[in-house]
Amino acid sequence: MSIRFDHPEYLWLLLLAVPIAWLGMHSLVVLEPARRWTIIGLRLALLLLLVLMLAGLQAVRTHDDLTVIAVVDQSESVRRFARPPKTPDQQESLSEVEFPLWVRTFLEQRAQDRRDGDRLGLVTYDGQPRVKALPHPATNLDSDTIDRPVEGTNTAEAIRSAMALFPPDSGHRLVLVTDGNDTTGDVIAAAHEAAATGIPIDVVPVRYRVEQEVMVERLYAPNEAREGQTVTLRVVLRATRPTEGQMLLLHDENPIDLNGQTPGQGAPIQIEDWTLEEADDHPSTTEVNTFEEDTDADNTNSALGRYVAVREVDVPLAYTGVNRFRAIFEPAKGQDTMAVNNQAEAFTLVAGKGRILFVDN
Repeated sequence: MSIRFDHPEYLWLLLLAVPIAWLGMHSLVVLEPARRWTIIGLRLALLLLLVLMLAGLQAVRTHDDLTVIAVVDQSESVRRFARPPKTPDQQESLSEVEFPLWVRTFLEQRAQDRRDGDRLGLVTYDGQPRVKALPHPATNLDSDTIDRPVEGTNTAEAIRSAMALFPPDSGHRLVLVTDGNDTTGDVIAAAHEAAATGIPIDVVPVRYRVEQEVMVERLYAPNEAREGQTVTLRVVLRATRPTEGQMLLLHDENPIDLNGQTPGQGAPIQIEDWTLEEADDHPSTTEVNTFEEDTDADNTNSALGRYVAVREVDVPLAYTGVNRFRAIFEPAKGQDTMAVNNQAEAFTLVAGKGRILFVDN
Protein backbone atom coordinates (compact mmCIF):
# COMPACT_ATOMS: atom_id res chain seq x y z
CA MET A 1 0.00 0.00 0.00
CA SER A 2 1.27 3.47 -0.87
CA ILE A 3 0.25 6.99 0.12
CA ARG A 4 -0.35 9.80 -2.36
CA PHE A 5 -1.88 13.27 -2.40
CA ASP A 6 -4.08 14.85 -5.05
CA HIS A 7 -2.97 18.38 -4.02
CA PRO A 8 0.39 18.09 -2.26
CA GLU A 9 0.85 21.88 -2.30
CA TYR A 10 -1.55 22.13 0.66
CA LEU A 11 1.00 20.31 2.82
CA TRP A 12 2.81 23.63 3.22
CA LEU A 13 0.01 24.59 5.62
CA LEU A 14 1.58 22.24 8.16
CA LEU A 15 4.09 25.03 8.83
CA LEU A 16 1.29 26.70 10.76
CA ALA A 17 1.97 24.16 13.49
CA VAL A 18 4.94 26.25 14.69
CA PRO A 19 3.01 29.49 15.44
CA ILE A 20 0.06 27.49 16.82
CA ALA A 21 2.36 25.71 19.28
CA TRP A 22 4.17 28.95 20.19
CA LEU A 23 0.91 30.82 20.84
CA GLY A 24 -0.42 27.93 22.90
CA MET A 25 2.63 27.82 25.11
CA HIS A 26 2.35 31.55 25.89
CA SER A 27 -1.44 31.97 26.06
CA LEU A 28 -2.01 28.86 28.20
CA VAL A 29 0.83 29.48 30.63
CA VAL A 30 -1.59 29.65 33.58
CA LEU A 31 -2.65 26.03 33.03
CA GLU A 32 -0.91 22.98 34.32
CA PRO A 33 1.69 21.60 31.87
CA ALA A 34 -0.30 18.42 31.21
CA ARG A 35 -3.49 20.32 30.31
CA ARG A 36 -1.54 22.90 28.32
CA TRP A 37 0.20 20.31 26.14
CA THR A 38 -3.04 18.35 25.72
CA ILE A 39 -4.80 21.41 24.29
CA ILE A 40 -1.84 22.22 22.04
CA GLY A 41 -1.76 18.61 20.83
CA LEU A 42 -5.48 18.68 19.99
CA ARG A 43 -5.04 21.90 18.03
CA LEU A 44 -2.14 20.43 16.08
CA ALA A 45 -4.11 17.22 15.40
CA LEU A 46 -7.03 19.28 14.07
CA LEU A 47 -4.63 21.22 11.83
CA LEU A 48 -3.16 17.95 10.54
CA LEU A 49 -6.60 16.53 9.71
CA LEU A 50 -7.66 19.69 7.87
CA VAL A 51 -4.44 19.80 5.85
CA LEU A 52 -4.68 16.12 4.90
CA MET A 53 -8.27 16.62 3.75
CA LEU A 54 -7.30 19.62 1.62
CA ALA A 55 -4.30 17.76 0.18
CA GLY A 56 -6.49 14.81 -0.83
CA LEU A 57 -4.80 12.00 1.07
CA GLN A 58 -5.24 8.62 -0.64
CA ALA A 59 -4.11 5.15 0.32
CA VAL A 60 -3.40 3.22 -2.88
CA ARG A 61 -3.24 -0.55 -2.93
CA THR A 62 -1.90 -2.11 -6.11
CA HIS A 63 -2.61 -5.63 -7.34
CA ASP A 64 -1.82 -7.71 -10.40
CA ASP A 65 -5.06 -9.70 -10.64
CA LEU A 66 -7.08 -9.32 -13.83
CA THR A 67 -10.75 -10.05 -14.51
CA VAL A 68 -11.74 -10.67 -18.13
CA ILE A 69 -15.38 -10.98 -19.17
CA ALA A 70 -16.17 -12.37 -22.61
CA VAL A 71 -19.26 -10.86 -24.25
CA VAL A 72 -20.31 -13.25 -27.02
CA ASP A 73 -22.87 -12.40 -29.71
CA GLN A 74 -25.31 -15.26 -30.29
CA SER A 75 -27.94 -13.40 -32.30
CA GLU A 76 -29.69 -15.07 -35.20
CA SER A 77 -27.30 -13.66 -37.79
CA VAL A 78 -24.36 -15.22 -35.94
CA ARG A 79 -26.15 -18.51 -35.33
CA ARG A 80 -27.12 -18.80 -39.00
CA PHE A 81 -24.13 -17.43 -40.88
CA ALA A 82 -21.04 -17.38 -38.66
CA ARG A 83 -18.14 -19.58 -39.65
CA PRO A 84 -14.92 -20.04 -37.68
CA PRO A 85 -11.86 -18.67 -39.48
CA LYS A 86 -9.57 -21.05 -41.27
CA THR A 87 -6.38 -22.22 -39.68
CA PRO A 88 -3.21 -22.96 -41.69
CA ASP A 89 -3.86 -26.73 -41.59
CA GLN A 90 -7.47 -26.47 -42.84
CA GLN A 91 -8.63 -26.36 -46.43
CA GLU A 92 -12.04 -25.02 -45.44
CA SER A 93 -13.48 -23.30 -42.41
CA LEU A 94 -15.37 -25.30 -39.81
CA SER A 95 -19.10 -25.81 -40.07
CA GLU A 96 -21.72 -23.53 -38.57
CA VAL A 97 -22.47 -26.02 -35.80
CA GLU A 98 -18.86 -25.84 -34.61
CA PHE A 99 -18.70 -22.06 -34.31
CA PRO A 100 -19.66 -22.01 -30.57
CA LEU A 101 -16.94 -24.61 -30.02
CA TRP A 102 -14.43 -22.36 -31.78
CA VAL A 103 -15.40 -19.40 -29.57
CA ARG A 104 -15.00 -21.47 -26.41
CA THR A 105 -11.68 -22.88 -27.61
CA PHE A 106 -10.47 -19.40 -28.51
CA LEU A 107 -11.27 -18.06 -25.02
CA GLU A 108 -9.77 -21.06 -23.25
CA GLN A 109 -6.56 -20.81 -25.25
CA ARG A 110 -6.21 -17.11 -24.45
CA ALA A 111 -6.82 -17.88 -20.76
CA GLN A 112 -4.13 -20.55 -20.45
CA ASP A 113 -1.51 -18.09 -19.26
CA ARG A 114 -3.65 -16.47 -16.59
CA ARG A 115 -2.32 -16.37 -13.04
CA ASP A 116 -3.94 -17.86 -9.95
CA GLY A 117 -5.84 -14.69 -9.04
CA ASP A 118 -7.12 -13.93 -12.55
CA ARG A 119 -10.80 -14.50 -13.26
CA LEU A 120 -12.88 -15.14 -16.37
CA GLY A 121 -16.61 -14.54 -16.88
CA LEU A 122 -19.02 -15.06 -19.76
CA VAL A 123 -22.02 -13.06 -21.02
CA THR A 124 -23.93 -14.16 -24.11
CA TYR A 125 -26.57 -12.06 -25.80
CA ASP A 126 -28.96 -11.59 -28.67
CA GLY A 127 -31.85 -9.18 -28.06
CA GLN A 128 -31.02 -9.32 -24.35
CA PRO A 129 -27.90 -10.28 -22.35
CA ARG A 130 -27.55 -13.44 -20.28
CA VAL A 131 -24.91 -14.01 -17.62
CA LYS A 132 -23.61 -17.52 -18.29
CA ALA A 133 -20.66 -17.51 -15.90
CA LEU A 134 -19.72 -15.11 -13.11
CA PRO A 135 -16.04 -14.09 -12.93
CA HIS A 136 -14.16 -16.94 -11.28
CA PRO A 137 -10.64 -18.42 -11.46
CA ALA A 138 -12.09 -21.75 -12.65
CA THR A 139 -14.83 -20.60 -15.01
CA ASN A 140 -16.66 -23.26 -17.01
CA LEU A 141 -17.34 -22.02 -20.54
CA ASP A 142 -19.59 -24.89 -21.61
CA SER A 143 -22.73 -22.72 -21.44
CA ASP A 144 -22.80 -21.41 -24.99
CA THR A 145 -26.42 -21.78 -26.07
CA ILE A 146 -29.35 -19.39 -26.05
CA ASP A 147 -32.16 -21.00 -24.03
CA ARG A 148 -34.95 -18.74 -25.27
CA PRO A 149 -33.82 -16.65 -28.24
CA VAL A 150 -34.91 -13.01 -28.20
CA GLU A 151 -35.16 -11.28 -31.55
CA GLY A 152 -32.57 -8.60 -32.25
CA THR A 153 -29.00 -7.76 -31.26
CA ASN A 154 -28.26 -5.41 -28.35
CA THR A 155 -24.51 -5.21 -27.85
CA ALA A 156 -24.76 -2.03 -25.77
CA GLU A 157 -26.88 -3.68 -23.08
CA ALA A 158 -24.57 -6.70 -23.04
CA ILE A 159 -21.54 -4.46 -22.46
CA ARG A 160 -23.29 -2.69 -19.59
CA SER A 161 -24.31 -6.01 -18.04
CA ALA A 162 -20.72 -7.24 -18.21
CA MET A 163 -19.42 -4.01 -16.65
CA ALA A 164 -21.68 -4.61 -13.64
CA LEU A 165 -20.03 -7.99 -13.00
CA PHE A 166 -16.49 -6.73 -12.46
CA PRO A 167 -15.18 -7.14 -8.89
CA PRO A 168 -13.57 -4.05 -7.34
CA ASP A 169 -10.29 -5.75 -6.37
CA SER A 170 -8.81 -6.49 -9.81
CA GLY A 171 -8.07 -5.03 -13.20
CA HIS A 172 -10.88 -5.06 -15.76
CA ARG A 173 -11.02 -6.05 -19.42
CA LEU A 174 -13.79 -6.94 -21.89
CA VAL A 175 -13.51 -9.29 -24.88
CA LEU A 176 -16.34 -8.68 -27.35
CA VAL A 177 -17.13 -11.37 -29.94
CA THR A 178 -19.66 -9.94 -32.41
CA ASP A 179 -20.56 -9.48 -36.06
CA GLY A 180 -21.39 -5.82 -35.43
CA ASN A 181 -24.94 -6.04 -36.82
CA ASP A 182 -26.80 -4.35 -33.96
CA THR A 183 -30.54 -3.79 -34.21
CA THR A 184 -31.06 -1.79 -31.02
CA GLY A 185 -29.05 0.12 -28.44
CA ASP A 186 -26.14 2.54 -28.82
CA VAL A 187 -22.96 0.47 -28.71
CA ILE A 188 -20.76 3.56 -29.17
CA ALA A 189 -22.27 5.15 -26.05
CA ALA A 190 -21.70 1.92 -24.12
CA ALA A 191 -18.07 1.85 -25.29
CA HIS A 192 -17.65 5.44 -24.09
CA GLU A 193 -19.03 4.42 -20.69
CA ALA A 194 -16.54 1.57 -20.48
CA ALA A 195 -13.68 3.86 -21.49
CA ALA A 196 -14.72 6.41 -18.85
CA THR A 197 -14.36 3.75 -16.14
CA GLY A 198 -11.02 2.55 -17.49
CA ILE A 199 -12.27 -0.72 -19.02
CA PRO A 200 -10.58 -1.57 -22.34
CA ILE A 201 -12.53 -3.56 -24.93
CA ASP A 202 -10.88 -6.11 -27.22
CA VAL A 203 -13.01 -7.02 -30.24
CA VAL A 204 -12.98 -10.40 -31.96
CA PRO A 205 -14.91 -9.75 -35.20
CA VAL A 206 -17.22 -12.49 -36.43
CA ARG A 207 -16.88 -12.57 -40.20
CA TYR A 208 -19.06 -14.33 -42.72
CA ARG A 209 -20.28 -14.00 -46.26
CA VAL A 210 -23.99 -13.76 -47.04
CA GLU A 211 -24.44 -14.20 -50.76
CA GLN A 212 -28.23 -13.89 -50.94
CA GLU A 213 -30.14 -11.90 -48.34
CA VAL A 214 -32.96 -9.38 -48.57
CA MET A 215 -34.94 -7.76 -45.79
CA VAL A 216 -37.71 -5.25 -45.19
CA GLU A 217 -35.74 -2.71 -43.21
CA ARG A 218 -38.66 -0.53 -42.22
CA LEU A 219 -42.20 0.50 -42.96
CA TYR A 220 -42.75 4.21 -42.40
CA ALA A 221 -46.25 5.45 -41.56
CA PRO A 222 -47.42 8.73 -39.98
CA ASN A 223 -48.13 8.53 -36.27
CA GLU A 224 -51.44 10.38 -36.52
CA ALA A 225 -53.95 11.23 -39.24
CA ARG A 226 -57.58 12.27 -39.62
CA GLU A 227 -60.49 10.24 -40.90
CA GLY A 228 -60.74 10.41 -44.68
CA GLN A 229 -57.14 11.56 -45.09
CA THR A 230 -54.80 9.84 -47.56
CA VAL A 231 -51.39 9.03 -46.09
CA THR A 232 -48.18 7.93 -47.76
CA LEU A 233 -46.56 4.71 -46.58
CA ARG A 234 -42.86 4.22 -47.32
CA VAL A 235 -41.32 0.75 -47.54
CA VAL A 236 -37.52 0.39 -47.46
CA LEU A 237 -35.94 -2.85 -48.67
CA ARG A 238 -32.27 -3.78 -48.28
CA ALA A 239 -30.36 -6.61 -49.92
CA THR A 240 -26.88 -7.91 -50.56
CA ARG A 241 -27.56 -7.69 -54.29
CA PRO A 242 -30.48 -6.64 -56.52
CA THR A 243 -33.30 -9.13 -55.99
CA GLU A 244 -36.50 -9.82 -57.87
CA GLY A 245 -39.76 -10.47 -56.08
CA GLN A 246 -43.02 -8.82 -55.11
CA MET A 247 -44.02 -6.54 -52.28
CA LEU A 248 -47.34 -6.98 -50.48
CA LEU A 249 -48.99 -4.39 -48.25
CA LEU A 250 -51.72 -5.23 -45.75
CA HIS A 251 -54.08 -2.76 -44.07
CA ASP A 252 -55.46 -4.38 -40.92
CA GLU A 253 -54.58 -7.73 -42.54
CA ASN A 254 -56.56 -6.86 -45.68
CA PRO A 255 -54.42 -6.79 -48.86
CA ILE A 256 -54.03 -3.45 -50.63
CA ASP A 257 -54.10 -3.72 -54.41
CA LEU A 258 -50.76 -2.35 -55.58
CA ASN A 259 -51.11 -3.59 -59.16
CA GLY A 260 -54.14 -1.72 -60.41
CA GLN A 261 -55.56 -3.50 -63.45
CA THR A 262 -52.76 -6.07 -63.51
CA PRO A 263 -53.64 -9.46 -61.99
CA GLY A 264 -52.45 -9.95 -58.44
CA GLN A 265 -52.22 -7.53 -55.54
CA GLY A 266 -48.45 -7.32 -55.01
CA ALA A 267 -46.14 -4.76 -56.59
CA PRO A 268 -43.28 -6.38 -58.54
CA ILE A 269 -39.72 -5.44 -57.54
CA GLN A 270 -37.34 -5.64 -60.48
CA ILE A 271 -33.55 -5.59 -60.69
CA GLU A 272 -33.57 -2.00 -61.92
CA ASP A 273 -35.50 -0.85 -58.82
CA TRP A 274 -32.42 -1.27 -56.62
CA THR A 275 -29.77 1.38 -56.07
CA LEU A 276 -26.31 0.95 -54.60
CA GLU A 277 -25.93 2.88 -51.35
CA GLU A 278 -22.53 4.19 -50.37
CA ALA A 279 -21.26 2.91 -47.02
CA ASP A 280 -21.40 5.57 -44.31
CA ASP A 281 -18.37 6.26 -42.22
CA HIS A 282 -19.06 6.52 -38.51
CA PRO A 283 -15.85 7.77 -36.87
CA SER A 284 -15.61 7.29 -33.16
CA THR A 285 -13.32 8.76 -30.56
CA THR A 286 -13.54 5.58 -28.48
CA GLU A 287 -10.70 3.22 -29.21
CA VAL A 288 -11.05 -0.53 -29.04
CA ASN A 289 -8.56 -3.22 -29.91
CA THR A 290 -9.45 -5.61 -32.70
CA PHE A 291 -8.06 -9.12 -32.65
CA GLU A 292 -7.68 -10.47 -36.17
CA GLU A 293 -7.49 -14.23 -36.59
CA ASP A 294 -5.74 -15.43 -39.74
CA THR A 295 -8.43 -15.47 -42.41
CA ASP A 296 -8.72 -15.12 -46.13
CA ALA A 297 -11.05 -13.07 -48.27
CA ASP A 298 -13.75 -15.73 -48.29
CA ASN A 299 -14.47 -15.14 -44.62
CA THR A 300 -15.14 -11.43 -45.02
CA ASN A 301 -18.67 -10.16 -44.43
CA SER A 302 -20.46 -9.23 -47.58
CA ALA A 303 -21.95 -5.77 -47.77
CA LEU A 304 -25.30 -6.66 -46.26
CA GLY A 305 -27.76 -3.90 -46.94
CA ARG A 306 -25.72 -2.05 -49.55
CA TYR A 307 -28.56 -2.19 -52.11
CA VAL A 308 -31.74 -0.29 -51.32
CA ALA A 309 -35.18 -0.25 -52.92
CA VAL A 310 -37.86 2.19 -51.77
CA ARG A 311 -41.58 2.11 -52.58
CA GLU A 312 -44.17 4.70 -51.58
CA VAL A 313 -47.87 3.88 -51.49
CA ASP A 314 -50.79 6.26 -50.91
CA VAL A 315 -53.47 4.74 -48.67
CA PRO A 316 -56.83 6.39 -47.82
CA LEU A 317 -57.94 6.06 -44.19
CA ALA A 318 -61.67 5.45 -44.13
CA TYR A 319 -62.23 4.72 -40.43
CA THR A 320 -61.03 5.92 -37.06
CA GLY A 321 -58.93 4.17 -34.46
CA VAL A 322 -55.65 2.32 -34.83
CA ASN A 323 -54.90 1.44 -38.46
CA ARG A 324 -52.23 -1.25 -38.71
CA PHE A 325 -50.06 -1.84 -41.77
CA ARG A 326 -47.75 -4.69 -42.66
CA ALA A 327 -45.29 -4.82 -45.56
CA ILE A 328 -44.14 -8.21 -46.85
CA PHE A 329 -41.51 -8.94 -49.46
CA GLU A 330 -41.65 -12.27 -51.28
CA PRO A 331 -38.34 -12.80 -53.09
CA ALA A 332 -37.94 -15.01 -56.11
CA LYS A 333 -36.92 -18.58 -55.39
CA GLY A 334 -33.31 -18.96 -54.31
CA GLN A 335 -32.70 -15.22 -53.81
CA ASP A 336 -33.02 -15.05 -50.01
CA THR A 337 -31.42 -16.83 -47.07
CA MET A 338 -33.51 -15.83 -44.06
CA ALA A 339 -37.27 -15.24 -44.37
CA VAL A 340 -37.85 -14.03 -40.81
CA ASN A 341 -36.78 -10.46 -41.68
CA ASN A 342 -38.93 -10.13 -44.80
CA GLN A 343 -41.70 -8.09 -43.21
CA ALA A 344 -42.20 -4.98 -41.12
CA GLU A 345 -45.15 -3.37 -39.36
CA ALA A 346 -46.36 0.13 -38.52
CA PHE A 347 -49.56 1.79 -37.35
CA THR A 348 -51.34 5.13 -37.60
CA LEU A 349 -53.79 6.52 -35.06
CA VAL A 350 -56.73 8.00 -36.98
CA ALA A 351 -58.89 10.62 -35.27
CA GLY A 352 -62.50 11.23 -36.26
CA LYS A 353 -63.90 14.43 -37.67
CA GLY A 354 -64.41 17.25 -35.20
CA ARG A 355 -67.91 17.85 -33.80
CA ILE A 356 -69.48 20.76 -31.92
CA LEU A 357 -71.96 20.31 -29.09
CA PHE A 358 -74.37 23.26 -28.99
CA VAL A 359 -76.55 23.66 -25.89
CA ASP A 360 -79.45 26.14 -26.09
CA ASN A 361 -81.24 27.11 -22.91
